[in-house]
Amino acid sequence: NIIWANDVAREIYGEDIVDRKCYEVYHQKNKPCEPYPCPTLQAFQDGKVHQYETQVTDKEGNCRHIDCIA
Repeated sequence: NIIWANDVAREIYGEDIVDRKCYEVYHQKNKPCEPYPCPTLQAFQDGKVHQYETQVTDKEGNCRHIDCIA
């Protein structure tokens, strides 16, 4: 679940994103992203920094390209 979101994320996805599944908010999916485990989960597991580029869909359905550092 999303445990914190910066102001930009809240503006793009709405104020209610904390405590929701990241794949539901960012990708409008009902299951974890492929490949699994995602780089964010890997960062929690190994304590290392993982950086990746991905496409997400905002709350209005627009595709956005983001650089994610976890």
